[in-house]
Amino acid sequence: MVKDFVHFGDSYHTSLDAFPFTFGCVEEETNLFYSQAADGILGMTKGNTNVHMMPIVDAMFDAHIIQQKIFSLCLGKNGGYFQIGGYDETSHLTPTVKWVPLLTNLAATPGYRIGIRGVEINGHLMAGTHTFDRALVDSGATFTSVPRRLLKIISEHFDWFCMLDLQGHCKGRRIHKDKLYDDIICFNYNEKRFPMGPKDYFVSYPILSFMVPDTEGGIQALEWYPSEYLFRYKYD
Repeated sequence: MVKDFVHFGDSYHTSLDAFPFTFGCVEEETNLFYSQAADGILGMTKGNTNVHMMPIVDAMFDAHIIQQKIFSLCLGKNGGYFQIGGYDETSHLTPTVKWVPLLTNLAATPGYRIGIRGVEINGHLMAGTHTFDRALVDSGATFTSVPRRLLKIISEHFDWFCMLDLQGHCKGRRIHKDKLYDDIICFNYNEKRFPMGPKDYFVSYPILSFMVPDTEGGIQALEWYPSEYLFRYKYD
């Protein structure tokens, strides 16, 4: 553990924008840290049991660098941006920000957790998904993980959706038994069949929506498009 003065951004004042912060150092860098611009991991925990450490948002607030204890992640198709102290609406798809309450009564399960009121597939609520009532929002995870029972429900509804229109839906043969993993849903993709790119392939699959209660008593749909949940995986 070390303590040093930290600042963010490319344009900063060395003394006015710096604040003291305690963090950990790694002794060895491997894999992605060699090939990517970022050479560290910034944790955005809500709290810490170590009395010598505090969340970086709290440290910046206490140092009067920011006026609000807020950080935001704006995720785009080709990147995004991260902000501390507020959010920038200029790149938002819609002008109105909808707020979702965090679940605060889960002392044994820390992290940013939100409520869920079911999962839809192209506007159809999948039966049984309402029993999965919470989700963990984790920006550091590469993939989305779901319980086995929920995956089974989603898998069955994918089969149902694909059978509705054998020509127009799911323009890739379903692979029911993957060579390496049993817990993923796979479809065949043939580049020769889509010489102009995968757009037509993507639009043949359904949109998944996670129904999330907001602070106004309504329900917001967090839509998950095929171009986001499908990823290329090659094997011989």
